[in-house]
Amino acid sequence: MYEYLYRMPAEETLTADKLTEFINANKTRAVTRYRELEGAYFGDYLIFHKPKKKPWKPDNRIAVNFAKHITDSFCGFMLGNPIKISAAGDKTEVAEWVNNWNEEQDEDHKLSQILMEAIRLGTAYELIYVDEDANIRTAVTSAMNSFIIYDTSITPKPLYFVHYYDQPGQTDVTIGSVSNSEEITYFTIDPTLRFTESRINPFGRVPAVEYCLNDAHIGLYEPVLEMINGYNTAISNQANDIESISDAILAVIGPLLDEKQIEFLRDAKVLNIPLEAGQTGSAAFLSRGADPGTTDAHLDRLKKSIYTIAMVCDFSDESYGTSSGIALEHKTMQMLNVMKTAERNFAGALNKKYEIIFGCPLCPMDDEDWHELKYSFTPNLPLDIESQAETANKLMGIVSKRKVLETLTSVVDDVDEELDQIRREDEEAAEPVDYETDRVTNDETEAD
Repeated sequence: MYEYLYRMPAEETLTADKLTEFINANKTRAVTRYRELEGAYFGDYLIFHKPKKKPWKPDNRIAVNFAKHITDSFCGFMLGNPIKISAAGDKTEVAEWVNNWNEEQDEDHKLSQILMEAIRLGTAYELIYVDEDANIRTAVTSAMNSFIIYDTSITPKPLYFVHYYDQPGQTDVTIGSVSNSEEITYFTIDPTLRFTESRINPFGRVPAVEYCLNDAHIGLYEPVLEMINGYNTAISNQANDIESISDAILAVIGPLLDEKQIEFLRDAKVLNIPLEAGQTGSAAFLSRGADPGTTDAHLDRLKKSIYTIAMVCDFSDESYGTSSGIALEHKTMQMLNVMKTAERNFAGALNKKYEIIFGCPLCPMDDEDWHELKYSFTPNLPLDIESQAETANKLMGIVSKRKVLETLTSVVDDVDEELDQIRREDEEAAEPVDYETDRVTNDETEAD
């Protein structure tokens, strides 16, 4: 189950040789797996690396970037609405501090980066550190050059976080750091690994968190990458067929031509065929029959299969533009299921992050306050306020006001703030007036 993890016994010392083995293993994984996945997002597909054809043959290389469309669509779907963080009733100051800190760190943007990295490579990391001004900061790091070493227990626990990169201007020299719960140690590889210096880890825990979409650490488009390559090959061949038809060869049946004439005629798309006995000379264009309907049907099947297996909706489909909010939820059920799994993994990672941060002496929160945090994920679907309002109205008197407000995701951004506002309005309505409500007016006295 954990074969994708780097592991070692907790009682074993991480020597320079052992660390080198882990780094080399991750570099191999980067070359054999991550590089192709990362390249796909940026439009670098197998079609561009196939051998070139002869100069006189059509050789179109077309790539439809499904990987980027899948990544951007799911990222916008899951985190287009930022994660809402709240806390239990008497611990609202914890959520307030976290939300203020997140805003200062631009954590919403970083979480989007993390999600996109996890979609592409299957996993992503967030490093937590203290800057030169004694402020707690975070940084997103890639699985291409970062990893966590876990112990070998039945429930793997992090032992070390490793981050490395080529020294600027010296591609044959690698520098990096390895962190455990006690210290951060820096190293250089040129070509052997040697530790250079160490400093105290102020967090008392391994200062990094791993994010993933699923327990298998597989990205969204990795299972369909071969189908995407097949689609690119098919659409490129279709373009080649169209070019072949428009660039048909003229067959000249008659006297044989010499090599120089044939070379010229080849560039001019002319084929010379010797004349058989009893035949007369002629000339006609040669073309291969092409059935665009068959190719289009093949492309449509591939496209549908890509989105089905990736479990991501193709929002470019016209049917999505005319669907109501409820209908969209039904159409996006598979995507919502993927999001639910990712939510649980991200919520666990966020808990670990705030556990690390709250354990730092520079954080004003108590060590255990992270237990009070709750995370609310809202899929980025078209607003269906009428349906939400109807649901909320039906729930009134059955569940708490908090639960009712939590259903109004399109209207209520902060449930705690809304509850406070309702409480203030109720108190104002209940305040006693500063005059007698049963006093007799002059008009009533004169009438008597």
